Amino acid sequence: TSRTSARIIKEQSLCIRQLIEDLNLTSKLEYQSCPLRITTFYPAALLRQTAADFMNQNPDGPWEIRVTCSPAFSSAQIDADVQLIARVFKNLIGNSIRHNPEGCSVHIIASMTESDRSCSILFTDDGTGIPRRVLRILTQETETQRETPLKSQNASPENQPHIMGLKIVKQIVNAHGGKVDFFPEPGAQTSSPDTCGTGCR
Repeated sequence: TSRTSARIIKEQSLCIRQLIEDLNLTSKLEYQSCPLRITTFYPAALLRQTAADFMNQNPDGPWEIRVTCSPAFSSAQIDADVQLIARVFKNLIGNSIRHNPEGCSVHIIASMTESDRSCSILFTDDGTGIPRRVLRILTQETETQRETPLKSQNASPENQPHIMGLKIVKQIVNAHGGKVDFFPEPGAQTSSPDTCGTGCR
């Protein structure tokens, strides 16, 4: 029907717009031309609000999002770019939902180290996990590897993994002086065989 066609066109337009925004952002972060707009805010409140927004957008969806914050993290304030940190939270939660259309449980655990006041946030889900080939790209360290991640002469673009969202997460956290660790798909060297995810410090 015409209504269905209009909806599909709208969704495709939004996807294209998001892709363009992601490309612009990752390029700016790559070349350090994205100045950080530092403000003071409560990361726990931002994290809970982001999770609540996803649940409100999908009230009947097959996903569950739980947020567990330590008392120290709940009362802590940090100095960072709130919009970029919100983007990290959105990308990680959205990644779990997007790649598990049949449903999954997302658990986010946030804590703060009293000694140096550093934050640690672990995003996990019991879904399909992050494929090994995506992990290999995300953990490559040399410039040459980043320029040609897992590409071969016989590889077609549609067969290449899409890592834009996770790459942006890594770039944003690094820009704030933090570190990101990506854990593999379920059953592949994780502390729990049914858990996979991303840790940000």
